[in-house]
Amino acid sequence: MPSRLVAAFLLCCATHGAAADLCPRTDRNAEWSARCFQTTGAARKVKARFVNRLRSAPTTILIAETREMVAVDVHGRVIVPDIAYTGDFDMPNPDGIERFWSADRRCGYFARKTFHIIVPARFDHCEAFADGMAEACVDCAAPCMDADCHGRTMVGGEGVELDVAGRIRRRFPIGAARPRQATPFEMPHSTPLPEPSTSTGAR
Repeated sequence: MPSRLVAAFLLCCATHGAAADLCPRTDRNAEWSARCFQTTGAARKVKARFVNRLRSAPTTILIAETREMVAVDVHGRVIVPDIAYTGDFDMPNPDGIERFWSADRRCGYFARKTFHIIVPARFDHCEAFADGMAEACVDCAAPCMDADCHGRTMVGGEGVELDVAGRIRRRFPIGAARPRQATPFEMPHSTPLPEPSTSTGAR
């Protein structure tokens, strides 16, 4: 009998340790597993047994499997999904306004300090805030501007300019992208550059 009790105790400790590794305390700034969350309908939240791992709220959690950053409230409910954090002006943005995406791949904005959504996810593309303003568009596309996608350009649809309070300050139509003349350093490798002349003049 004692050996069975010891085995049960060790199993319990191992299970608890594994859960702690998957869903660590948020003050450790470590990633969480998607298994720490549950989804009911359109609502997603931290499983009840892991809510005590939230050391401050609202707080952000990076989900390891999907690389999605979410914000959760004191009850573990996801209040802001799929937060942009990889861009030069994302998390933190100098204006304190961040971008996020919904499940249907629409984007909007929220205030980083309060995690309050100031612009619901209703745009097809959202630029990061800069100098108190940001541009977004509907019925548009946003192809990469270069091979490494250092930036995107809005094409088609209608654009808007937003302030940090989420108000639309300006609306503007967006035309088709115009082809840009490639510089010699951007030409395909199949197009050889002209060899430099070694001539010193006519003979």
